[in-house]
Amino acid sequence: MMEWLKSIYALLSVLPFFTFFILYFIHRIIHRNQKKAIQFAMDISTFFLIACVSAMYDIVVASTVNGFALILLFLVLASALIGNAQNRLKGKVDAKRLVRVVWRLSFVLLSSSYLLLFIAGLIKFYRMG
Repeated sequence: MMEWLKSIYALLSVLPFFTFFILYFIHRIIHRNQKKAIQFAMDISTFFLIACVSAMYDIVVASTVNGFALILLFLVLASALIGNAQNRLKGKVDAKRLVRVVWRLSFVLLSSSYLLLFIAGLIKFYRMG
């Protein structure tokens, strides 16, 4: 059972945009709400983007800093900065809203990073062989 789940997770992590579109269409067919379908697909796809982008970073950049550690650092810093801004503006931090904003922001940034690392990986692979 665990091997089956690992295989599905690996497949969905390698193709995060495929995952996004599958989740979007399934949610849209079931609930018939485009906005909620996009939000749902973004939220779930972010998990897969984290795994994929961290692995791609480790392969393409080959630095001593782990890609997952960088993504985790970004999430913590973004949470701190946005939470501080919420506290200054409203006098309190709305944790649910903070997590939602950071998660959706990370989807946008990780999607961009995925595309850039994909192109960089193709260039690196082309030059090697």
